[in-house]
Amino acid sequence: MPVWEPDGSNTPLDLKAAGITSIVWCIGFRPNYRWIDVPVFNGANKPVWHRGVTDAPGFYFLGLPWLHTWGSGRFSGVSRDAAWLAGQITGKDVPVA
Repeated sequence: MPVWEPDGSNTPLDLKAAGITSIVWCIGFRPNYRWIDVPVFNGANKPVWHRGVTDAPGFYFLGLPWLHTWGSGRFSGVSRDAAWLAGQITGKDVPVA
């Protein structure tokens, strides 16, 4: 049976020293933001963003319902949001795949 919850142990990692500049974290079909310790949530513990961009530098959301359109939280529409968000992050036009 697969492990669905982490065992609680953490391994510290200096992201800068390791050369890691981006993290993509997928949480499944139900939101669970308990592990995020960044001030990007409202009083109802919902993320606050505009098209996935938060007020925290370098912190973004993707794949949430109605991020920009009805298709944002679905496989059929997430590619448009991903391309737009990648463009915001890189400062370049990113074509929709």
